[in-house]
Amino acid sequence: MYSKKFVWQFIFLLFYSLVTAQSRPSKNEKLKTVTLSGFVRDAKTGETLTGAIIYSKEKPDIGISSNSYGYFSLLVPLGIYTIVVQYLGYKTKNLTLDLKDNDAFTIYMEEETIA
Repeated sequence: MYSKKFVWQFIFLLFYSLVTAQSRPSKNEKLKTVTLSGFVRDAKTGETLTGAIIYSKEKPDIGISSNSYGYFSLLVPLGIYTIVVQYLGYKTKNLTLDLKDNDAFTIYMEEETIA
């Protein structure tokens, strides 16, 4: 009914589609992520700020608060983000970062005076 050539071509195409389908990332697989970490400190005294809020403006569900040492660590997908840092009594900081690799730094917060 079918020629041997047709059957072998069909088998080859079936095998090829199975191999290439497994090598492509699925929609459910996570994107490559990087770690953004560092410390939050008072600009004048250098004192650590415990409980500072750090989050992404583009993805508000990605956020954390600094620990008792003022340290924070966020795992985010590669990309450009505006990182917002807030602490009661201090000016809000907005940092635009192009995250291509793990990054660590210290964020110095300035007190906000209310007139």
